[in-house]
Amino acid sequence: KQWYQRRVRVNKAARDLIVESSYNTEIVSHDWWCYQIISGAGGTVIYDREPCLKYRQHSKNLVGANMSWKSRIIRLHGLLKGRFRDWNDINISALVKNKALLTRQNQANLENFIKARNSSFFRRLLLFIRSGIYRQTLLGNLGLLLGITINKV
Repeated sequence: KQWYQRRVRVNKAARDLIVESSYNTEIVSHDWWCYQIISGAGGTVIYDREPCLKYRQHSKNLVGANMSWKSRIIRLHGLLKGRFRDWNDINISALVKNKALLTRQNQANLENFIKARNSSFFRRLLLFIRSGIYRQTLLGNLGLLLGITINKV
C-alpha cells in the first residue's frame, strides 16, 4: 500500500541536536525522537497537516498509518497489552540521558510524566495534566486518556 507522509525539515541547530542526542541512544521511532528532543530543547516544531510524500506501508511496519479501523483496533490492542508503556520506557530513558539538553520547564514536565506513571490513580491524572502531554488528534487523545486511566502509558 502507498500512504502519504508528512515531511520533516530541520535547521543546522536542530540537526546538531539530533546528532548529539542520538549517539548511543536507543529510540523507538526516529521521527518521534526528533520531535521530542527538538521541542524538549525549546525548538519550534510546526505540524503540517498536509501530507506530501509517498511511502510504502507494509504489514511488518512497527508504526505507521493508522487510518483504517483495523489498524486502530490493532493499536488499541497494543495499548492494552502494554506496548506503549514499553515504548515510553525507552523514550524516557533516552530523554533522561539527554536531560541537560531540555529546557527547565521540559525537565519538570518529564519529571511529572515519570512520577505520574508510578502514582495512584488521582495523583497520576494530576501529574499527567501537569506534564502537558497530548496527541495530535481527538482519537489519539482519547487513547492517551484511556492509557493513563488504566496505567498503560
